[in-house]
Amino acid sequence: INGRIQADYRNFNPDVDAADTFSVRRARLGGTMTFYKDYAARIEGEYSGSSTTLTYGYIDINKLKSAKLRLGQFKPLYGLERSVSSNLTDFQERSMADSLLGSTYDRGVMVHGEPMSGIYYSMAYINGTGTTDENNASNDNKDFTARLSGNIAEFAGWKDSVVHVGGWLSNGRE
Repeated sequence: INGRIQADYRNFNPDVDAADTFSVRRARLGGTMTFYKDYAARIEGEYSGSSTTLTYGYIDINKLKSAKLRLGQFKPLYGLERSVSSNLTDFQERSMADSLLGSTYDRGVMVHGEPMSGIYYSMAYINGTGTTDENNASNDNKDFTARLSGNIAEFAGWKDSVVHVGGWLSNGRE
């Protein structure tokens, strides 16, 4: 079981134009379950304001470390920033560049893995619309994404270092 709450507090001085406020920006509650050693399922919801949305809802088949299969709703892996949980970043918000890459969550199928130590890849075939407007017939086209990255420090034998280099490609049309 996992969860988190992102809360804000604002204090204005002088208090003339804006009120001091405390708010819960969002709360997430979810769970991950592993079964039969090679299978996992994850479901997580986000509660924000008066809406509830599904962030993750997928099944993983992890028989091979070099080729894991993911089916459902997940984050397609675009850049390094997108593939890291917001719990593990040093900043309050993700960069503006991240929001230009595409939808955060999408539905489809993804193959990903680590074929050799230090090399990671992913390939996904997704709706390309994110989690909105999925019933619009003009969104019948799907997106294909591919990502390849490597840790140069691991290959060079640099202890206690991480130097990622990678690239990403997306192909789709509206």
